[in-house]
Amino acid sequence: TSPISTTGTGVQRIYSTDTAYTLNSSQEYFHPPTAYNQHSDLIMNGKTRTDVTTAANTLSAVKTAYDAACAANPSNFIVLHLTAPQITGDATINLNSCTSVILDGTINLNPGITAFTATSRTHICITGGMILGGNTGGRSGVSFTDCSRILIENVSLHNFGDKNTRVGNSDVIAFFNCGTPTIVTGCSLDGGAARGIWTKSGSGYIITENSSANMNMDGIDVDAFTSRSLVQMNTTTANIRYGLLVEEGSKYNQIISNTSVSNSMGINIFSSAAGPTSYNSFIANTCMSNKRGLRVGGAKEYSTNSTNGMVTTITNRSDSNFIFNNVVRDTQSSANISDAAICSQVFGSENYFSQNSLISNAKDYSQTDSAVFFNFPFTSPSFAFTYADWQTRYFW
Repeated sequence: TSPISTTGTGVQRIYSTDTAYTLNSSQEYFHPPTAYNQHSDLIMNGKTRTDVTTAANTLSAVKTAYDAACAANPSNFIVLHLTAPQITGDATINLNSCTSVILDGTINLNPGITAFTATSRTHICITGGMILGGNTGGRSGVSFTDCSRILIENVSLHNFGDKNTRVGNSDVIAFFNCGTPTIVTGCSLDGGAARGIWTKSGSGYIITENSSANMNMDGIDVDAFTSRSLVQMNTTTANIRYGLLVEEGSKYNQIISNTSVSNSMGINIFSSAAGPTSYNSFIANTCMSNKRGLRVGGAKEYSTNSTNGMVTTITNRSDSNFIFNNVVRDTQSSANISDAAICSQVFGSENYFSQNSLISNAKDYSQTDSAVFFNFPFTSPSFAFTYADWQTRYFW
C-alpha cells in the first residue's frame, strides 16, 4: 500500500490496532498486537520486536521473565503474552516503554497488589483477559503516572472493594498527569471502593466504549485540571456518587454520547477545591433513573491563617460549559430539593443549555442560577411561568 498522505509540520501520529499501514519516515507509528489481533507485523518504526510467551501462573514469575527480556533486548519492543488461565497476582509488574501485554486468562490479585504500573513511560498496551481485585481495596488494578501513548483495550477489571465502603487509593484504572494519547477502550469495570476510571491532570485522554458500574465514587472521574480529552460512548451504572464527573478546573473536554443510569447523579460538573471547571462540552448524553440528572455547581473553600486567625474564602466555580442535546429521563422523586433532571447552582455562570430533552422526570428543574437556556426550559405547559416570564428571567 502507499504511505498515508499527510501535510503540515506537526507530529503525525498513526495508531492502529486493526489495519497495518505503510508510513512516511516522519510519521510516528504505533501498531501494537492485541488480544483480538495478535499480528506479527511492524509495531513501531525503527523497533525490532521480541516476543515473550509465558505460561507462568504467578505475576512474580511473569515479572522475572519480562525483566530478563527487557535487559537482554533494551532497544526492542517487547510483546509479553500471558497464556496461563489463572495467574496469582503476587507482585506488581513495572512496565517499561515499548511493551504490549496480551492477557489470555485471569489475574487474581492479592491484597495490596496492583497488576501493572508505569512511570514516565511511552508506547504501552495492555489488552485482553480479566483482572480481579478479590473484593479488596487500597490499590488500583492498573496505574500510570506521567506516561503517554498508552492503550488499555478489552480488559475486564472487577471486584476492587465493597461499593458501600469508601477506601482511598482504590481507583480501578488510575492515571496521573498522563498525555496524548492515553486511551481506554472496550473495558468492563464492575465493583470498587473508589472510582472506576480516574484521570487526575494531564491531557489527551480518550475514554471510549467502556462500562463502569458499582463504584463507591464515580464511574468515570475527569479530575484536577484534566484538559483536551474525549469521553464518549461509555456506560456508567449504579455508582454511589456520580456516573460521570468533570471537576476541579478541568477544561476543554468533550463528553459525548455517554449513558448514565441509576447513580446518585448522572453527570456532575463541579468545582469543590479548585476551579473554574469550564469550557467543557456535554453533547448527546443520556441520563436515566438517577436521583439527579445533570448538575452544575461549585463550592466555597475556607482556610485559616495559623498566625493571625484570618479566614480566607475562595469560591470555586463552574463556568461557560455547553450542555447540548442530552436526554434526561426518569429522574427519581427525592426529599432533597436540589434533586431534579437539571440542577445548575449558584457558584457558576454562563453554563449554556440547549435542546435538552426531559422525559418523565419527577421534577425537571431545581436551581437554575448559573444556567443560560437557549430553548424553552420547561417540558410542560402547566408551569406557572409564561414564555414572556422565561424570556425576562433567562435573558442572554
